[in-house]
Amino acid sequence: MMILCSRCRLEKSPKEFYRNKKFKRGFNYWCVLCFKEYRAKNSDRYNENAKRIRQTPEGKLKHKASHLKSRYGINLEDIPDRCQVCKSNKNICVDHCHETNRVRGFLCVTCNLMLGYAKDKPQILENLTKYIKLRRLI
Repeated sequence: MMILCSRCRLEKSPKEFYRNKKFKRGFNYWCVLCFKEYRAKNSDRYNENAKRIRQTPEGKLKHKASHLKSRYGINLEDIPDRCQVCKSNKNICVDHCHETNRVRGFLCVTCNLMLGYAKDKPQILENLTKYIKLRRLI
């Protein structure tokens, strides 16, 4: 099966088109090369428009929802309102395994960074717990 690019008017393999569920045929109407060329020539206009949309509260929410769905396959409604470690309700984010990209849970940014700095190794966190208990200055 070959697909006609509506910009360069050449028939190309489906591998040369970005997938896009919005279109009936499942692919963009322009091939990857035409799309990249257009983006390069119009990057200022494209970036300004994208920035402007994401600066509105609705745009931020829509962008976040789209990102979560495409990257992790989850909806905004799936995210709890509290961190699963410290129970904070501020800046909840997705905690995922960097090797498998599977979602482990939902943590506040602070707990997620702490886990990242510990390189996802329980022994480091256990040692840190022992350290802080032994050296508590109360």
